[in-house]
Amino acid sequence: KRTGEDACPFSFLYWDFLDRHSESLRGNRRLNMPYRNLDRMDPADMREIRRRGQALRERFDA
Repeated sequence: KRTGEDACPFSFLYWDFLDRHSESLRGNRRLNMPYRNLDRMDPADMREIRRRGQALRERFDA
């Protein structure tokens, strides 16, 4: 499951990473499929992914 309370935290980190690094990674042909999936995501899901991804990264830095 990509979002929600029972979603895997690695999923948040994966999609958040792709989103944050899209400028430098989007040109890589091997990442075409993940970026197509990212582009089709619901905006509300992307907001949750960004929010939870940031929270997890901050938690790791603590």
